[in-house]
Amino acid sequence: MRLTAKYAVRRLGRIAANDMAFIHFIHSEMPHYRHKVMYIPNFVNTTMFNPNVKPKFIYKRPVILFPRRLDILRGALLTVFAIQKLKKRYPNILCLMVGEGPHKSSVINKIKLLKLEDNIKLLGLYPHKEMPSIYRSADIVIIPSIGCEGTSLSCLEAMACEKPVVATRVGGLPDIVIDGFNGFLCYPDPESLAEKISIYLEDKQLRKKHATIAREWVAKHFSLEVWQKRYKLFFDI
Repeated sequence: MRLTAKYAVRRLGRIAANDMAFIHFIHSEMPHYRHKVMYIPNFVNTTMFNPNVKPKFIYKRPVILFPRRLDILRGALLTVFAIQKLKKRYPNILCLMVGEGPHKSSVINKIKLLKLEDNIKLLGLYPHKEMPSIYRSADIVIIPSIGCEGTSLSCLEAMACEKPVVATRVGGLPDIVIDGFNGFLCYPDPESLAEKISIYLEDKQLRKKHATIAREWVAKHFSLEVWQKRYKLFFDI
């Protein structure tokens, strides 16, 4: 992939990168080509995804949302292990996993093996138009990717819905979440993920503060209008 990327960079006249990871690669490996690359992250529809949507579910227990494909690289098993650790301190914790994926059977087997059936619920796929109400049903949203992550749409959507987010320090996630400012970043391991989640579980005011800033942050930096302006500049329109 490194050779392919270098070949492409030499041949292309201009490149749009939706996260800073590729730009850092160019700066490090091919600094004389860095003028070709422009940072244009994904955008979120802040009208559709907003804090005024009614929750789809209401639980009288702490709710953690995993709005991702059931894929190891997206952190599906990492989430299961983190919930196992959190259950010791918060036995009533509930994790909703919304999505399908190639490792669904592995996730189900691990949940059964660790006896977490009451703490982790697999809800399957939902239409995109229903996702705002699902985000609003959660106390905390986690984006625990292990690899292959650009500008995560689920991360932007959760923040636009004014939810506190815990994300891993992987790919483009640190471009969205500023640790301790508009959310928390953790390392892609169960201990680190569980630790950051527990901070939010213990401090409701901090959750509210970060969630408010998160909504303002994505509206300012990741809106459709900002995305359009960047691409107009990219194509010299």
